[in-house]
Amino acid sequence: DLLRPVSIDARWADEPQVALSQSKREIARMSSLVSRMLGSFWKAIKKTDESLARGLEHHDVHVDRLNRTIKLFLTRDLSSNGLTERQEATRVGQLRFLSALETVGDIIEGDLADIAIKKITRGLDFSPEGWAELERFFFQVSENLEIATAAFIDNDAALARKLLRHEEFIRDQEQRLALRHFERLQAGTRLTVDTTDLHLELLTHLKHINHLLTGVAYAVLELAEGGEKATPTVRAAG
Repeated sequence: DLLRPVSIDARWADEPQVALSQSKREIARMSSLVSRMLGSFWKAIKKTDESLARGLEHHDVHVDRLNRTIKLFLTRDLSSNGLTERQEATRVGQLRFLSALETVGDIIEGDLADIAIKKITRGLDFSPEGWAELERFFFQVSENLEIATAAFIDNDAALARKLLRHEEFIRDQEQRLALRHFERLQAGTRLTVDTTDLHLELLTHLKHINHLLTGVAYAVLELAEGGEKATPTVRAAG
């Protein structure tokens, strides 16, 4: 089973700095799985690949399993007792990002896959303008997943602030794209009329994904702006 957790080891739970490093690596791995799911969704809807869209459920099972294992490690094995203020903030920040990634996986497997399957099975297509707008919006959200993961891994305050700026842009962009869609709808563009529900749902779910990912920025900035310095602890393995 190549998708089992490989970095975390409960034997290190009494060494918080080591344990938190292990869980961070595992969460980054989970983020990579979610990123691949997001890419597979777009490939499925773009290439009208129904089997690929339905296969997203299988990938989400692995994401859910990783989520459960990491969450138990952070809440049951790694007790908050004895943690420094900074270590506790790190633990909470990891749990927040972990929860966000799990929810994003559910949205991809449920809502986005459902949109792709409906579009494919009903033989629908977006207008050329709609496709272009959706594609740009999708890749903007996908890029923010990469930025969020990098900010999380490196505790990078600059990337966290960039993510917050992008959150505002994505929110405004979703509204602008919805207005453009309504203009095409009012003009009676046939492809727009046929796919209006799917188009607007896709915009909404992508915006929601972006909003969930932005939450990691606050945890990163909290660590950057306060809290005591963590002192690494070392012990011999065995």
